[in-house]
Amino acid sequence: MAYLEKIIIKGFKKFTDYDVQFNNNMNVLIGENEAGKSTIIEAIDLVLNQRFMSLTDSNNEQLFNLINIDNFKSNPIKENLPEIDIELFLNLDSEPPVLKQNFLGVHYSDGERIKINKTGIKFQYKFDKEFDNEFDNLDFSENQTVPLELYKFEWLTFQGGSYKKQKNPLKALIIDNSSQKTDLYGSYAKQIFESKIENNVRRAISYSLKQHMDSFVQEQTTNLTLGNQSIGIDSKKTNISRVIDIKENNISLQNMGKGKENIVKTEVALQVNSNLVLVEEPENHLSHSNTRKLIEMIKEGVNNSQMIISTHNPLIISRLNLRKTIWISDKKAISLEKIDEKVADFFEKADNLTLLEFILSNKVILVEGATEYIYIPEFYRKIFSKSIDKSGIHVISMSGIKYKNYVEIAKQISKKMLVITDNDGHQNRIDNIYTSNKQFEENSQKIFIKCDEDINKFTFEVSFYKENEKNLMDFKKDSKVTLKYKEKYLDSKALAYMLKNKTESAIEICNDIELSDKIIVPNYIKEGLEWLEK
Repeated sequence: MAYLEKIIIKGFKKFTDYDVQFNNNMNVLIGENEAGKSTIIEAIDLVLNQRFMSLTDSNNEQLFNLINIDNFKSNPIKENLPEIDIELFLNLDSEPPVLKQNFLGVHYSDGERIKINKTGIKFQYKFDKEFDNEFDNLDFSENQTVPLELYKFEWLTFQGGSYKKQKNPLKALIIDNSSQKTDLYGSYAKQIFESKIENNVRRAISYSLKQHMDSFVQEQTTNLTLGNQSIGIDSKKTNISRVIDIKENNISLQNMGKGKENIVKTEVALQVNSNLVLVEEPENHLSHSNTRKLIEMIKEGVNNSQMIISTHNPLIISRLNLRKTIWISDKKAISLEKIDEKVADFFEKADNLTLLEFILSNKVILVEGATEYIYIPEFYRKIFSKSIDKSGIHVISMSGIKYKNYVEIAKQISKKMLVITDNDGHQNRIDNIYTSNKQFEENSQKIFIKCDEDINKFTFEVSFYKENEKNLMDFKKDSKVTLKYKEKYLDSKALAYMLKNKTESAIEICNDIELSDKIIVPNYIKEGLEWLEK
């Protein structure tokens, strides 16, 4: 199967110079809003399917990278003119040698220098040197607008020959569930028609339609004659691709609900003989159950096609295999393919909905349960006199999930992560945490695990109580709570209540302004937060 190996994007929208390596089957693009996920899919579609505006469209300036535009406007010389350069590196080893030869050559970045033949397509939107004289006569003293009328589009194979979308070796198909474009349904139906139906069959169908339309006009000549004028048929619109629609059970795609529409579009796309399927936000307008249905459909379809999917849905990320995820960060695209298979399998089975938050956060604090989750923002405010949210730190409750699975991901993506955990009353657990921290430091990994080093303070509530015993002296002293807890007898109703009502007690203490102002942060947590803040 032919597939897309890599894309290099220069000067297109937010990207000055960016490259992404792809798997030959499933690729799930994740990132913050405006990270560039859609831009990557748009760039692939632009090159393979030659989708672009007209040369003279003034909106084209918005497609250039802003830094490049500013460079030109600050010094409007020919050498500073912005341009867009996109290269697709293809694997066509499974295709006939004659086809591969058409795309094989050195016409790519550094290709002519290193003299290594590669397979692919290069797109450029750049100044046309035939207009050198016209540029020299332009006056930029008052208006530094990019002279788009002097630009040209160029699609070339790496061999150096001209590329036309009819030669598309991947038969790429795009499903844009986020699009607000007009004629979305007709555009999609046209894609399916052109991908599924062979050229000679399409021509025959179009010719047959035209014949029927001509016959219709001839039959209705009397009715369509208006004196010296007559009503005719616009021949441009008799092309079959302009009037086709997709239906299921005789219901038009346009008349379906948005969620059903997304599923049908994906289902139809996966039935088409296409080597590459691009999907924008497949989860849009879908319920949780329908998202699961869509995921299973995609899993089955990926056996026949390479898929590149952009998503904000953590369920899609985990269910489609974490190792197929590509994080589109500001500096570079980071693949999670090296994550241990057991870790990926864990998240797939766990349906973990915090996974996306974890990956996208600048810094992360993992805590064991809801109690610490409630207290940590308050502790942070007390130590640093500022909000934890404004500091870009995300707190995630593991709810009993083993933090080691998160550690493996943090290693791969260089995430700065603090883990707050209990020692469970075991010295060997304390020792193991010490050993792990030492290894993290030796390997320059930004991970720090903290627990109380006193085995008698076996869980967070005990550590917190011991640190705040005087402040909590009157807390729940009249409560009917018993002092027995897990075969132990406690000496404080406050501690007994906190252990037996973890979430409720945390909320009560944090909501008591006078009491919350007095509380002291347990030392091991304070040390952890100070490390994270460095």
